[in-house]
Amino acid sequence: EPARCVERFADASPDERRALLDALRAGLRAVQEEELGADRAKVPQTLLYEDAAAGARTEFDPDAWQQLAAGPLAAVERVLPAFDLTLPQRITFEGFFLARYGRGGRCDDLLKLVHDFHED
Repeated sequence: EPARCVERFADASPDERRALLDALRAGLRAVQEEELGADRAKVPQTLLYEDAAAGARTEFDPDAWQQLAAGPLAAVERVLPAFDLTLPQRITFEGFFLARYGRGGRCDDLLKLVHDFHED
């Protein structure tokens, strides 16, 4: 039963896909409980992953894309630094550079600078 759900999934409509996922989840749970003897079967939230391709070359209108995505992307832009794991090190490195070379300074030996930074 679960294998048939997977086989039919690619060609199914969205409503049929929902039904197939429900049947697949129930089928996998039944296999675990009835055939493998599991007390409480655990089925992952995501059962199938699907790749998609547009087929022929597809182009998007830049203005339409800007109108669609600019607002939502701008809304999350200000919180992105919270997820930047390198931000503290970059800020520290900038301070290290400024202390050594001053604003507008130039470093001719980047490897030595990085080595010295890690040593300090």
